[in-house]
Amino acid sequence: MQTVTLKGEDFTTVHNTLCQLRTVQQKLTGVINNNLADQLQAVIRGFEQGLKHAYDQDTEAFDRKYENYRSFAVEFDLGSVWSIYEVDDLYQEHPYQDYHTVIYDGHWGPEPVEAELQGRTWGTMYMLANNLITNSGDLHHMFIEGFEPVKGRPGVLRLTTGS
Repeated sequence: MQTVTLKGEDFTTVHNTLCQLRTVQQKLTGVINNNLADQLQAVIRGFEQGLKHAYDQDTEAFDRKYENYRSFAVEFDLGSVWSIYEVDDLYQEHPYQDYHTVIYDGHWGPEPVEAELQGRTWGTMYMLANNLITNSGDLHHMFIEGFEPVKGRPGVLRLTTGS
């Protein structure tokens, strides 16, 4: 049998469609006859079985990324958690080479904190975000979720976090 590889976007589409199918199944419980409900359940099981290998690969890839993020945090004594899962390698260059400042104002502390962006890798972004979180005094929102350009402030990014 020929080996077929799903692209990440295709896997996401199929996974989300399967989730929608499960939702439809739940809404139809008690509405449709048992034979049709059983057929629908069999279709869902077929999709789950067909996607099992892809789910296993996705889980393994996530676990590898998370372990890399955790190892980086241990190596550099970082208390925050990297949650930007689109980043495969913290030693790769980030796309924000034209930015010079990162601001963190979405925290529970009274004042925004900011720092000069130095370094070209995602790892330096991790260290900078960790410092901003620590300096903000809000140690509850420790999950680094993203960086976004600040409207009206060229060269400035905003750190977004979660708990």
